[in-house]
Amino acid sequence: MNSRGPSRTAVRTAMYRAAHYLLDDEPKILADLFARLFAGFSTDEELLKTLADGSWSPVDFPRMRTNFGLRNRYAEDELFQAVQRGVSQYIMLGAGLDSFAYRRPDFMRTVEVYEVDHPASQRWKRERVAELGIETPAKLHYVPIDFEQETLAKGLQAGGVNRNARAFFSLAWRDPISYSRGCPADLAGSRPRERAGERACVRVHRARGDAEQGRGRSSLHACGSRRRGRRAVAEFLRACRPGDTP
Repeated sequence: MNSRGPSRTAVRTAMYRAAHYLLDDEPKILADLFARLFAGFSTDEELLKTLADGSWSPVDFPRMRTNFGLRNRYAEDELFQAVQRGVSQYIMLGAGLDSFAYRRPDFMRTVEVYEVDHPASQRWKRERVAELGIETPAKLHYVPIDFEQETLAKGLQAGGVNRNARAFFSLAWRDPISYSRGCPADLAGSRPRERAGERACVRVHRARGDAEQGRGRSSLHACGSRRRGRRAVAEFLRACRPGDTP
C-alpha cells in the first residue's frame, strides 16, 4: 500500500473499468464514467496513452478489462436483489476507487453505502473527488481501516454501520492473502449473528504467475450467506495455491 495515495492495484482496477467503457462494444457490462477521473486521468487520450505503454496492460488485456467490469456488475445485480428483500446497507471491503455511490443515484436514495479501505487510499480519493468538484452523496460513508492495526468489526462500528439492520457485504480483492490474511474470517465476526436476508458477495481475481509463462489467472464470483462466502474464498484459494489459505 502506498502510504501517500491509492495502491497500484486500485488505480489499475479503475483504469480497466474505464478501458472497458472506452474500448469494448455495446452493450457495456458496466458503464463507469467516473473510473478514468478517479484513476487520475484528465482525458481519454491520456488514459489510453498510459495503457499503451505496456506496463499497465497485461498480455490478456481485453479479458482483464472485461473481468473487472463484470465483477462490479455482478455485485450490483446481486445488491439489487438484496434490496428487494429489505437490505438497507451496502458495505464494500477494499473499495479502492470504486464509483458505485456516484453513478447509481437510484440506490443512493434508500441504501447507506460504506466504503472500507486503507486510510491513505481513501484520503487520496476524497481529495480527488473534491478536486473534480463532484458532490459526495449524503448516504456515502468512508470507513478508513488499516487491517494490520484494526479489526473490521471495530472499524465498522466506528464508521457508523447499523448492527441491527441488514447489510450486503461485497469483497472486491485482487488477492485477499496479500491484502489481509484476517479479513475473510473477520467478516464472519463483524456481527454477533447473521440476520435473515443478509448477503456476502465475493469477487476475487488472483494471479497464478506470469501470463507469459503460460500460467494464466483465475477469478471467483460467488454470492450467498456470509458463511457461504467465507467458505467459497477458502476453497478458491486452496485451488489456486494449496496450503496457502488464510
